[in-house]
Amino acid sequence: MLSVRLAIVATTLLRTQVEELPQELPTVSQLISETQALANSMKQEAPFRAADTAIARALLSAGRHEEGFRLVKSLHDDISLIAYAEKFTEHHNAALPLQKADFGNEISYVQYRSLMAQVLYSKDKLKEAESIRPLDNKTRLSAIFLADYYAWVAEDLISKHQNATANQMLSKSLDYRVRLGERSFRIKKLESLAQNFILVGDRLSAEKCEALATQQLQPWLQRAASLGPTQKHGCSEDCCRLAVINHILGNTSAAEQWFQSANSILDDAAPDTAQYQQSLLADQIAEIGIHQLKTGRSALGKQTIERSIAILLNLPANDQCHHLVETIRKLCEVGQTQFAISKTNLISNPYWKIRATHACCRALAEAGEIDTATELLRQAETVARKETSGANERTACLLECALIWEQNLAESKQAAKCIDAARKISTRKKCRYHQRIAFYEVRLKMFSSAYASIKKIGQAQYKLRPLAELTLRVAEAAR
Repeated sequence: MLSVRLAIVATTLLRTQVEELPQELPTVSQLISETQALANSMKQEAPFRAADTAIARALLSAGRHEEGFRLVKSLHDDISLIAYAEKFTEHHNAALPLQKADFGNEISYVQYRSLMAQVLYSKDKLKEAESIRPLDNKTRLSAIFLADYYAWVAEDLISKHQNATANQMLSKSLDYRVRLGERSFRIKKLESLAQNFILVGDRLSAEKCEALATQQLQPWLQRAASLGPTQKHGCSEDCCRLAVINHILGNTSAAEQWFQSANSILDDAAPDTAQYQQSLLADQIAEIGIHQLKTGRSALGKQTIERSIAILLNLPANDQCHHLVETIRKLCEVGQTQFAISKTNLISNPYWKIRATHACCRALAEAGEIDTATELLRQAETVARKETSGANERTACLLECALIWEQNLAESKQAAKCIDAARKISTRKKCRYHQRIAFYEVRLKMFSSAYASIKKIGQAQYKLRPLAELTLRVAEAAR
């Protein structure tokens, strides 16, 4: 009897090992053919634009540009066309020659020219970049894109310590913003310009940014009482931006006044207990706190963040989680990682708690605190395995843990263990979560495993998108 039981156990283990062995990955051409065949079989049921876009870009990476271009043009989608054109330029060091008539509207055409100019500039094709950048046709549209383009060029030059040329580009960007006249852009752009002018030693131009921002904001402040909630929040955020600009210039008292204005605008708003409005209010208060922390006002900034969190904790759990994660992510970005970590335990949902942990681990890893990040992630994995309420939630949490292990800590074996645990859960549920698993495997460059997961997905409509994504990434990796 014992030998029979051992035989059963051995057979079960062998079957499990065979099932979990990844299938041999087809060639790029085979993957493209398989994906195209699947997409074509489903055309009459529903359009799958994302899949077709991925196939087109895979064809481009495989050296089959004419096929890829015909496919992406057939979609009549400007976003897909711009994405394809960007990859073409990256591969060939030359812009894909498109005309205004190739796009559905002028905005997309100008966006295409601006993006191609950036790609070419990044490849040191300076003359080509200048020839494809948006034309200065004296319209508001051209001014917006040219202002952004020259600001982007300036930041690249600053990173290369070419401050004199960077200053010329910053001045061009500011000139285009002045030409816009009325406030048709966020003051965030002027905040960035002011910071960069200070970096290149041009205080006078930074002061011009402050004056222009103040001029743009004043009309809105004068009628703040009559603004709707969304406009009030935007106005409050712009006050924060002006506070940062004045902080950069060393105008401490002016910075404090603008922070007070940011708070006053929200305090003067009519009380609104609606769940959506309360979450927006909490977000904007958190935004003030983040800017205060960014300018070194640590105690005040933390106090403002606490005020925001207090509002969120009065909301239903499902609504508060996403907003708490976003606040934690921003705290990590301004160097308040330990304060951010202390707030992760306020999140009741395991998946969102792990999303928050992801932001903290990334910040710790970037700061070189690998041991602390590893311990934090081990705690998150314990949450994933023991505190989740069902198969769907546990799978989502394990996959997120895998992403952190690989992307932030370069621990491929630990990532594979989490993926394997998620796959076993899905297998017990008739491969219900294999589509999600395949997407994560592709992101982690586990291409053979991803292909094996895709092959086990039963319904074609759930198989196509991960297969198209896999095909694209394999084609790009093989190029």
